[in-house]
Amino acid sequence: CIGCGRCAQVCPYDAMDVKKPFEGEIRLIEKNLVRCDPLGCQACFNVCPAKCWYVDERGKAAPVKDQCILCGACELACPVFAIDVQRSGVRHTEVKDTPWAEAWKEAISAIKTGERKVPDVSKAVYPPAIERVPLPAPEKIEIDPELLKMVDEALSPLETVLKKPKVRQILEHEPPVQAAEKIVQRLHKGKFGDDVAARGGK
Repeated sequence: CIGCGRCAQVCPYDAMDVKKPFEGEIRLIEKNLVRCDPLGCQACFNVCPAKCWYVDERGKAAPVKDQCILCGACELACPVFAIDVQRSGVRHTEVKDTPWAEAWKEAISAIKTGERKVPDVSKAVYPPAIERVPLPAPEKIEIDPELLKMVDEALSPLETVLKKPKVRQILEHEPPVQAAEKIVQRLHKGKFGDDVAARGGK
């Protein structure tokens, strides 16, 4: 229940008495309402928890004031600033005498006025600064050109094989060891072509 009171309005037995969470008024700002386009925008329709908005005879968005709970969501969502929500009171349970009573009272006042007190953080304790030691630069690995040439010569016969669709299928669906064994077997059987098999078997 959000306290919109719609159930109390339609109940034929007057069995419900709904108290809305806020007291106040919602009004439309006429000079900004001329830019309202409820068929293209619908921001107020989408955010309203009470679903109290409709399109009036002028083709502008309008609230059913008896159902509005004065939450203020529509005021914040309206792109043309055509809605003004004023709260004059907040219904709440009694604030008991506790160490956090003042904080509760300030929060209730902020809901009513829309002005929130900025907390004093001058005495806040901040963690000490962490000294970050820069990491040493990684050592440059020298690669033996002759070894690199030998690796290239050993892998070059496999380039054509690895481009074959069947090989790609084996690599994608088989574990690495089994995939390598199957590819070697197919190379020796010449299933990738005589020229490839001859080069791959060297």
